[in-house]
Amino acid sequence: MNERMKSIMVGAFLGAAVGAIFGMIVGDANDKQVAVKRSSLAQVAPSDYMKIGISILTLAREFGSMLSKS
Repeated sequence: MNERMKSIMVGAFLGAAVGAIFGMIVGDANDKQVAVKRSSLAQVAPSDYMKIGISILTLAREFGSMLSKS
């Protein structure tokens, strides 16, 4: 397997893991709503999700540039 395929596989795995963890957090917050009508995650706007996604992509790019220097 060449280097590009390894990078794609690692990226796909990490993306799936982050998505699954985020889904569990949101799902768990919806289950625990007892007296509060809206949880703190329910108050997050879609633009905030976009900012989180861009931050994760920026972090991945920084890790990639660190690895390519070595």
